[in-house]
Amino acid sequence: MAAVILIWFGLLLRKEVCYAVTSVNILTDILIPSIGEDIHLLCNFMPSNQHADVLITKDKVTRLASKICFNDGDCNNYNSNSGKMTWQTDASSAELTINKWSMSDRGDYQCVVDNTRSNTLNLREIMPEQPDTPEIMLNNLRAGEETKINCTSNNGYPSPAIYWYVESTNLTMNSSIQTEMDENGRWKATSILTFTPSRYDHGKGLICQVVQPTARLMSSQNDTMVLDILYLPIISLRLLDNEETVSSLTSLTSVEFECTSDANPKVLNLYWYHNQLIIVNSTGQLVVLDIVQRKTVSTSRLIINDVQRMHSGKYECHVITVLGNATATLNFSYISDRLPLLFIVQNQTTSSTLFVSWQPGFDGGFQQTFNLEYCPNNTLVKKGECGVVTNFTETSSELDE
Repeated sequence: MAAVILIWFGLLLRKEVCYAVTSVNILTDILIPSIGEDIHLLCNFMPSNQHADVLITKDKVTRLASKICFNDGDCNNYNSNSGKMTWQTDASSAELTINKWSMSDRGDYQCVVDNTRSNTLNLREIMPEQPDTPEIMLNNLRAGEETKINCTSNNGYPSPAIYWYVESTNLTMNSSIQTEMDENGRWKATSILTFTPSRYDHGKGLICQVVQPTARLMSSQNDTMVLDILYLPIISLRLLDNEETVSSLTSLTSVEFECTSDANPKVLNLYWYHNQLIIVNSTGQLVVLDIVQRKTVSTSRLIINDVQRMHSGKYECHVITVLGNATATLNFSYISDRLPLLFIVQNQTTSSTLFVSWQPGFDGGFQQTFNLEYCPNNTLVKKGECGVVTNFTETSSELDE
């Protein structure tokens, strides 16, 4: 009670106002404060006078801070909560800092200078709210090329956290975030992911997750996009071994090759080559089946019927796509298990000389050697009369008696 009497006694002894205030304005650096922020209220007035009486109120009735000057030139500064607020004045302004804004600080703030009131600042914190569902924005993705992917969410408060995943792999460490407050005090948050995809990422789910930890539900919202990764063809060529094709290369009646290409976009054209010559469909020995496509994989088969020596050599499968081309190669050698066919050349045979020749079976085109064994009549009776000639490279021989 004594303190109140002293204050009002001071008001009675105060100086006489000899000038009129023409302008009083109150403003703040944060129109929409957040819990825990420091808020600065600045009161400006004209004309300047270091002995002006300045008062800042809340809800028109609560005096937060003031400066009251008297006729003798002394001024009294008052701060209703020095542990919570900081108060300072000069000849043309006064500043009140409210530390660590809380819900109890909500209200209407005014500045009064020599009984002239300022405008009213209505300070209400925004309650934490879940932001809008995020949206992923990206351009064409190509394997091995670095790209930027954006994910944006609006109307969050405070600014939310944004996380990135490819399936279950966390990519957030490769991202940065940009925030912007709108006129309603809500936050627009945009996360930018730096991503270098591979072909193995094709078809996987890219997830942008927005989390508002201070929202009432403390929940998250996601946007998921299936990755469409463009990549050059990966091609393989193999010799099939199935019920329709005998696996032994020494007794084939037919052989089948399979060419498989994994590419995005898909294969436009596929060509077969034998020893650098293009293979075309025919009703004879070579048959090329149509391309079978499923998702990013394309398959073509080449069937050779009645395999001959001429079918040995280098086979190539060449694919063409919008992004580029690729070729796979396989060397095929056919080895016949047929024995050489032996012929006796009668017009060169005499009573003491036998001239023989033979047609070798195919062994893949390599140099062949032959062994020739001969016996006279009644060999089984007269043992030891047979002979062997080895390491022939020719396909004929003359035997003397």
